[in-house]
Amino acid sequence: MRCTMTATVAAAALVFVAMSVWPDGSGRLADPTAQAQQLQSPEQDKRALPAKTEKADPDSQTLARLDKTISAEFPVETPLQACLDYLANAVEVQVYVDQRALDDVGVQPDAPITINLKEVPAEMALRLMLRRLDLAYMLDHGVVIVTNTAEAENNLDARVYRIADLVRMPVASQQVDPFSGPPGASSAQVYMRSRGDHPGAVSFDDLQAIIGLITSTIEPTTWDDAGGPGSIAPYRGTLVIAQTMRVHRKVEKLLNDLREAIDPDFPVRPTSQSTSGNTT
Repeated sequence: MRCTMTATVAAAALVFVAMSVWPDGSGRLADPTAQAQQLQSPEQDKRALPAKTEKADPDSQTLARLDKTISAEFPVETPLQACLDYLANAVEVQVYVDQRALDDVGVQPDAPITINLKEVPAEMALRLMLRRLDLAYMLDHGVVIVTNTAEAENNLDARVYRIADLVRMPVASQQVDPFSGPPGASSAQVYMRSRGDHPGAVSFDDLQAIIGLITSTIEPTTWDDAGGPGSIAPYRGTLVIAQTMRVHRKVEKLLNDLREAIDPDFPVRPTSQSTSGNTT
């Protein structure tokens, strides 16, 4: 009886060991890595997921390609279309010539271009080539549209600029709603977070200060306050700007220059997002 009891205990011990080694009953050794993954907390699972990336809109992608450096060397008269084809292939963008707009100013696709530029941004080369023929360009869903200057000036693109990092948050004791500003403030006086922790930081009391900076330093006559077609308005820590592509590029550069002045290690990136389409 004693021997039988000992054997029973030994058999139970063997079963316990077997269950710990083969938890799924399949006869395969348990995978320690799989067990560790099963024991991960939900927070660890979230950290393991790839970060969600923000996809740039087509116009921003095209502008980034136009920032690439090229050489536009056409020392003798070269047809406009050939110059545009070269640029399109060099930076991998689509270029469409609005022939009706060119007809309005008497320009043909074979109009001669003579220009010699080395190692310059493709956008600069495009702009200077078109200027010789009183032409300009605009963007529509990532496509470069070559048109006449008047048409480009009347075609406005509405874009939203994130500038929360460039405006100052009020003192906590003021108990100011960050989306409405202090009591009695205008809609432009929207306060966001401070950059005062950076030595020599450039910070603004409100969005109106940035609006004034933009409209007074970037083509002042093109804004609606001066009788121009462009507009700028604040909305919840952003700026909604309807302007030509030329002005948008200058606004983008100004805002990135401000960020770099605040933080020299600031990675230059697009700060605007195009809305559903152009406005006229």
